[in-house]
Amino acid sequence: MTHPYVVERSTALRWPKIELHVHLDGAFDAAVLHRSAKALLSAGKLSAEVAAKVAACGEDVSAFSTLVSSNPTDCTLKDMIDRFIFFLPFVQGNLAVVEELACAFVGRQAAQNVLYTEVRYSPHLLTAAATYEAGAGASADCTAEAQSVVDAVTRGLRRGCEQHPGTSIAQILCFIDGKPEWAESLVTLAGTQRSIADKSFGAQPLESCPVVAVDLAAGESHFAPGVADAELTANSTSHRRALCACGRLGLGVTNHAGESGPAANVTAAVSDGYGKAARIGHGYAAVAAALAAAAAGGASPTPAAVVTAFESAGLGGEVPVCFECCPTSSRCTSGWTGKRWAEHPLAQLYRLRREAEAAGDAASAAALPRVTVSSDDPAVFGASLTEECVLVAEQMGLGVQALKVLAADAVDACFLDADCKRRLHERFDQAWRECGE
Repeated sequence: MTHPYVVERSTALRWPKIELHVHLDGAFDAAVLHRSAKALLSAGKLSAEVAAKVAACGEDVSAFSTLVSSNPTDCTLKDMIDRFIFFLPFVQGNLAVVEELACAFVGRQAAQNVLYTEVRYSPHLLTAAATYEAGAGASADCTAEAQSVVDAVTRGLRRGCEQHPGTSIAQILCFIDGKPEWAESLVTLAGTQRSIADKSFGAQPLESCPVVAVDLAAGESHFAPGVADAELTANSTSHRRALCACGRLGLGVTNHAGESGPAANVTAAVSDGYGKAARIGHGYAAVAAALAAAAAGGASPTPAAVVTAFESAGLGGEVPVCFECCPTSSRCTSGWTGKRWAEHPLAQLYRLRREAEAAGDAASAAALPRVTVSSDDPAVFGASLTEECVLVAEQMGLGVQALKVLAADAVDACFLDADCKRRLHERFDQAWRECGE
């Protein structure tokens, strides 16, 4: 198929970008991981199976990269999980490596002209006591070790920002589905970081790499839809209380929902009982459900009908929910199973908004959920934010100007305060003018 928009990668790199959904532990630099793996190999600290794989790569970083990254054209959810299980032990508990990886992350964002990023990670998952294997984990009393991870990440991010002026980073700390023993600890940690930012740096300045929000990642089993509160599992109860507590602390709340679970999970995520998430990680099931409801009777869904469908699902409100869309990830994990990129939820919601604007239906245009473009786990999926933007422009057929709108919407949806958003909008508008698009 020939797409109406064709862009060169060098041109795409120059586009100013904003990224709201990227996992630090899925955006690691392969060369840094390789050095850590070789050090562990020399120290005899790897299992026989892993040691054999690392040894077979020798000094070849490219060969090692195939062990930690997938081909985006044939990656599956299992491929992704296998790679996390393989490389996380090279990082867990090694604060020097964590700091180096955080610094390198900033460099890669700067190379793509990403002006502002909210990078997320679970500090507990990167501790020495943690393991990615199901059912295992650190004890609840692990706040100090997790704090050391946050400190290392923050040092690395700040060092990277010093090396790359104009690249700003904020942090989102993740709760992990299935790890209720970490929930209370993360609330304490997030609250401490929020207090530090408020007292030492003012209201969330772009220069300090502050913790601005929390997320709940790695699964949707905690939602337990339709189960009475009295019957909720510890996994669900602990995370609901924790998200609400973080909201009361003034932290932003986002939540992975509607990716591997039903649309009802998205409705739950934005409810009072879950801390009223302002953004949803992925959310494809909710978009599909709303589009289907709006197309009842076989007619093409109108913007007004889609707005009504979202409102009926509890996803309306004065400020529309924002879906953090990650195109390559959505296909690899089967979060979205469509055949044509033009039918992706991101593309459909964007086109509906443009349709409403063209028809003079300002109310529907304002009420439709916003969508943003992110890479999710770029090192694991083998697709950078730049490549995701090219996909949106070319294969979704939205064109380059759509990327300006989507990035501006990301600024509106970010977890900075109003003054920082204003300054970021000014920086983005100036950068867009300078890129000549």
